[in-house]
Amino acid sequence: DFFTKKDFVFSPADLQFEPKDGFAGAVVSGASVSSQLNATGSIVHVFKPRSGGFSATTSLGAQYEQRSFNFSQIFGRNLTSGVADVDETTSQLIQQTRAVTKDAGYFAQEEFLTLRDHLLLTAGIRADQSSANSDAGKLFYYPKFSGSYRFNAIRGLLDEVKLRVAYGQSGNQPAPGDKFNA
Repeated sequence: DFFTKKDFVFSPADLQFEPKDGFAGAVVSGASVSSQLNATGSIVHVFKPRSGGFSATTSLGAQYEQRSFNFSQIFGRNLTSGVADVDETTSQLIQQTRAVTKDAGYFAQEEFLTLRDHLLLTAGIRADQSSANSDAGKLFYYPKFSGSYRFNAIRGLLDEVKLRVAYGQSGNQPAPGDKFNA
């Protein structure tokens, strides 16, 4: 995804909303560019023996995301002429904000289905790292586990009843400024 935006504001000295700050008129010129790149790749393998007593599904994968943002603005005050140009002001202020964040995640999961497709056990783990962390190479791990059992139908009442228990951990993506927090 790519996004770009340009802003231009011209505020002549004789407008009613011009502030009484001692400067006659203002010009603001700004530009923003934002991009986001993300890619995910995964491999899935299903093992089912000839006996058909169970099946095991193994999933492995990786995820990458990069976000960049660049905002710049030139603010000029005290127009020396009626021309809408920052060069025609006596006081200029330049501001810029830039940020690039790179995140990577790795995941693995194993599913085991047995007892004539009634019992399903799942275990998985995800490891994430981000350039916005103070240690950009550190991996943060998030495990998950679940189990479920499908009971046979209760005639005339329900087609199937499934009991499921699960546990998992998750985290949040750090904000770009988190790298410099204590």
